[in-house]
Amino acid sequence: MKRVKLTIMVMVFVSLTAMSCKDSKKEQSNAQNKQLTESDELLPIMYRLMADMKQINEGVFIENYPMIDSAAYRITHHLEINPGQMQIIKKNLGEDIQEFVRIDMVVHDRAAAISKAAQQNKMSEILSQYNILQQSCVNCHNQFRSRLRNKLQ
Repeated sequence: MKRVKLTIMVMVFVSLTAMSCKDSKKEQSNAQNKQLTESDELLPIMYRLMADMKQINEGVFIENYPMIDSAAYRITHHLEINPGQMQIIKKNLGEDIQEFVRIDMVVHDRAAAISKAAQQNKMSEILSQYNILQQSCVNCHNQFRSRLRNKLQ
């Protein structure tokens, strides 16, 4: 009898916790969607992306798929660069702006693939996509950081 009561209590606790997590994720998503309608300067965007990359990395090490999913989602939907800074970037990169945008699209696409793989608990796919994502970040920094660093301060 005690075992039945304990089992029922555990099931109720797990159910309530799961419902709470689901509601929390919806609230977090709504807050993120509201935030995503805005733009920001490039440097703060980069710092948030760096934090999200660290979270994916941590999620991989501890096999926490929701952690990986939420960070990848934020990368996929990061804020746009504000119009004033985007004009400076376009002016300084000239025709290379196309490569800047192409790399950004690779980042978005790979982050979306990581999010999807995390939802399906597919670690090998996460790792494959994360490698491409990380290399894209490094390529962008190698190609553009020195050209933009002093222009955007």
